[in-house]
Amino acid sequence: MKSNRIKLVSIVGSDKLFFIIEYEDGDRKSFALDDPQLQPVKSYLQNQGKQSVSQGELQAEVKSSQPNKNKTIYWIFGGIVVVLLAVVGILVYFLSKKRKEEN
Repeated sequence: MKSNRIKLVSIVGSDKLFFIIEYEDGDRKSFALDDPQLQPVKSYLQNQGKQSVSQGELQAEVKSSQPNKNKTIYWIFGGIVVVLLAVVGILVYFLSKKRKEEN
């Protein structure tokens, strides 16, 4: 498939449904509705109640459905730092308490 040049994806047909993919150069190709590469598009169209979707809509949907990995990494890193600081603080507290008891 020429995925980067897709203009429009539509589900058409009366008895048997199939995808029509229209490319920016005007070329059109049809694919079986059960094509595994097109299952996410089929699900999106069914969930939205649409018969067709443009490339721009698909790209916007893909971007919005992907989690922001950068923020997740910062939260994980921050959590690790907080736990390490707490452990170090507890160790310092108990070590200083032990030294006071020895004197």
